Amino acid sequence: MRRLFLLSLINLFGFCLFAQDLPWPAESPSPDGYGYTWKTNSASGGPQYNWVEISNTGTVVEGLGDDNFVGPIPLGIDFQFYWLNKTEVWISSNGHISFAPYVIASNADGFPPSPRSTDGKNDLIAPYLSDLNAGENEGGNPNLGEVLYLSDVANNRFIVTYKNIPYWVNNADGWQGANTFQVILDGNDNSITFQYRTIFGDWSPAYNDADFPFTVGIEAITGTFGLSATGNSPVGPTDKPVNQTAIKFIPPSSPSPVTDVGVSSVGPSGNKGFFVPWNPFPLEEDPRFRLRGKIRNFGSADVNSAIIIQTQVTDSLELLYVNEIDTLFGGIRAGQEKEFVFEDVFYPAFESSYDYDVRILNANSFGDINPSNDGDAAEMITIDTSKADIILSYINRDEPQFVTNPNLTAEDDGQGIFFAPPAYPAVVKELQFRLSLLTADPIGPNLELADVGLYGLSQDGSIPGPELFRTSIFGADLDNSNFDGDFFKVVLPNPITITEGGFYVGWFQEQGIVGLSIGNTAPISGQSFEVSSGTWAPDRNANTQEFYIRAIISLDDNAVYTPIDHEIEDLGKFDVYPNPNQGSFTLEVELDNPSELGIKVYDLAGNKVFLEFEPVLSSYSKVMDLSYLSQGMYILQISTANGVQSKRIIIR
Repeated sequence: MRRLFLLSLINLFGFCLFAQDLPWPAESPSPDGYGYTWKTNSASGGPQYNWVEISNTGTVVEGLGDDNFVGPIPLGIDFQFYWLNKTEVWISSNGHISFAPYVIASNADGFPPSPRSTDGKNDLIAPYLSDLNAGENEGGNPNLGEVLYLSDVANNRFIVTYKNIPYWVNNADGWQGANTFQVILDGNDNSITFQYRTIFGDWSPAYNDADFPFTVGIEAITGTFGLSATGNSPVGPTDKPVNQTAIKFIPPSSPSPVTDVGVSSVGPSGNKGFFVPWNPFPLEEDPRFRLRGKIRNFGSADVNSAIIIQTQVTDSLELLYVNEIDTLFGGIRAGQEKEFVFEDVFYPAFESSYDYDVRILNANSFGDINPSNDGDAAEMITIDTSKADIILSYINRDEPQFVTNPNLTAEDDGQGIFFAPPAYPAVVKELQFRLSLLTADPIGPNLELADVGLYGLSQDGSIPGPELFRTSIFGADLDNSNFDGDFFKVVLPNPITITEGGFYVGWFQEQGIVGLSIGNTAPISGQSFEVSSGTWAPDRNANTQEFYIRAIISLDDNAVYTPIDHEIEDLGKFDVYPNPNQGSFTLEVELDNPSELGIKVYDLAGNKVFLEFEPVLSSYSKVMDLSYLSQGMYILQISTANGVQSKRIIIR
């Protein structure tokens, strides 16, 4: 009750203040490299502070905690940020929204201002980027902060409000203070307005020696363009945003066209680790994986020249298995994405981990502005699916192991991994963890060390959904072999069948005595997660480390294998868009040689839910209506006289 009363006083105090000047210059000294400028409410022609209340009309962002994000969330309006049209956004607990899935956590300097091209986390809008905590309380006082958003289509704007969000502090509660501010994306003029209703309290003392305990600004997808209202000089408590003030970022009226072509996706999991079956079809002597990549024009200028693309597949010893250079003719329009299918095929010969790399070689020749997205890679793991017990693992047991963070809070803090099996249905039989001793403290037999759990997917698959299994680990369950390289094994009393999408495995710390090991040998899957106060988020070091978690599954003879294609040699085009969709999508097929075309759709249990045959043709385009199907993942398969190929489709 005392906490509720305090927040009421804070909000009342904010309402009673007269508008004040922000502690920064009235307007930007100069535009950024693209042409954005900003003005505060004290500048001539600047914005007026006009708080938009969405507490009763907005949607609460569920799942935010400490250092995490939620999304994608549809904007519902037409909005251009720099040279790109944006349709969805990710909302972070640390006071920023972005047009890519990530959270910005502090580094040694705190939160350096934009542009911050070195960290690879760009394409963001930061009304108050600082170490905030939108999660549950860790002590006796509840954290009443919440984040809301509203797609105000009638006024062509999208609003995100951080309401009473405190700073993260290493105290009994895990927070202190209360900050209420908002960002307004205006589709009428593509401007961005930050409004500060109440900035109250102090950040963690750990940031008192940092140059940038917070930053306020915007940054383009390249990381080379950006504008910070707080400037590039160190900031302190007196530089915080002032209550009842506003700042507006204004795009240029006549921007110059920008050329930016990049690799948007490698492999079926979007630049993340995935599994390829080594022997999925007993009747097929040479199972093969068709190498693909997606190229996207992120810029505002069409590229009419040919684009030279290279793909390489190497193993952990850097032995080269595939090395192909090919050309995408015809150019690519602004905003367009093209899937590129390489002629060379990868033939899995044995179980191993591979680095699957796709990059553009001639970006400089057509004036590409952003070299950071000219290439990308994914970890590809081949597994022998003829075995009774199949190990799903992104990490080799012989890799060097390191100790994870020993300071995890008990019960709801931990780490996790996402696995997508190479076929469905898949039966999860066992979970395995490689452990490290964090201290020399004795381990009593009745001491609860950790919990482990297995989870299905949330509706959009980005975070864990229902808990399928959870159990506690006690000192009596371990022996010395668990710290000498052997995995600690948890056999599920009742095996769990996964029929679509994949599953998450989590390790939740209970004591600072035993922890999960990590490895950092490339390639890295990017499938690691961190858990804070029960909230899952991609691990902040997911591109450089893996957690030692494995899962043991089994497959039966009726399993549907999705990553391997029975290659159609004369297939010129096989596109499905949009994907994901709501059951309505366009299917486009082009064949070098005319053939009858079969179109089939299977659910992940192997049931055929759609069948259609077309007469002999060379080109096919049709809007498919499968809106009668339930939400989930399906396999769309096309067949010709020369073979069969398939794609995953997601119906939301």
